[in-house]
Amino acid sequence: PSCDGRRLVLTPVDLALAARARDPFSAPQAGEPAPDFSLPSIEGDTVRLSDYHGKLVLLDFWATWCGPCRTELPYVRRAYERYHDRGFEIIGISLDTTAEQVRSFTAASKMPWPQILQGRGGMTPLKQSYGIRTIPSAFLVGRDGRIAATQLRGERLLETIEDLLSKQRSD
Repeated sequence: PSCDGRRLVLTPVDLALAARARDPFSAPQAGEPAPDFSLPSIEGDTVRLSDYHGKLVLLDFWATWCGPCRTELPYVRRAYERYHDRGFEIIGISLDTTAEQVRSFTAASKMPWPQILQGRGGMTPLKQSYGIRTIPSAFLVGRDGRIAATQLRGERLLETIEDLLSKQRSD
């Protein structure tokens, strides 16, 4: 708002973005742009979220030592197997401490999608931009680069992916 003494001008504010500005550790919500990143995978390739524009992408924050993450893995793997050919991708963001831990676990667990290592310790820019406080934490990014859904687990993950892919096919 601005006031020149005679009139008051109000400007519309996106309340979700304003809330995130007040709390830099808050997670992006459905409808907001997904924060872009460009980071090396554990294999040394550069992974850029913007390179996946036009695809439905699950950002899966997890770790090998996390029991709930391991419980979710069959659903995540099933989503990849069912929907990868229809334009669905996964980017794993591991909070493990070494690439070798992740590499051996993902090979044994048949997880062919790229993995980014972010460490178990302090806050990194990627963890901060997605408001990561606990894992597992999942963000489904739509083909338009906006957050389509958050914190999907179990069958709800599979149902949401199916709904979004079906809807996008008919659009």
